[in-house]
Amino acid sequence: GVCVCGGHPVPPSVPANYHPAVRGSSSDGQAGRGPGVGILLVLAALGGIIAPLNSTMIAVALPDIRSEFHLSHAAAGWLISSYLIAMAIVQPLGGRIGDQAGRVRVLRWGLAGCLACSIGAMVALNFTMLVAFRTAQAIFAAALIPNGVALFRTADPPDQLGRLNGINGAVLSAAAAAGPLLGAAALAMGSWRV
Repeated sequence: GVCVCGGHPVPPSVPANYHPAVRGSSSDGQAGRGPGVGILLVLAALGGIIAPLNSTMIAVALPDIRSEFHLSHAAAGWLISSYLIAMAIVQPLGGRIGDQAGRVRVLRWGLAGCLACSIGAMVALNFTMLVAFRTAQAIFAAALIPNGVALFRTADPPDQLGRLNGINGAVLSAAAAAGPLLGAAALAMGSWRV
């Protein structure tokens, strides 16, 4: 049923351990290991890596971007600021959409959207287009982290969650640290557009 709070319908909350794509999920917190669990965890890890990687790798390319588009330091700063602001605003909504529409579906759309926006940013004709694609990329990426963490929570037994969260946190930190290195490698290949 639907509860009514202050005259507005409030849907019942989705149990934290429920995910229809994880076969054998049960209400006692023990998630079964169907054949798709490994793929789900890879998808969740990939989604978790993309957001911090994209937020840090562009920093190395800022001087080249400033030069190409004839920008001031303040204007170039919007390339990073717009990404981080959009990510901070949309991330809670991304988790809620995953609860309602399905975490795997939202992860797939998030990954596809990030890829499409990355291609758009690579071919941007001007700085306004580049900022627009980066902001859209952040909106798609904002759905990846909360839904990836939720998939980890539903796919493994509760006694493994501490270990998984530790590994996941280390991977996210490593991705953020690897961003500038990958950005420098792209510049070494010839252009920030690579």
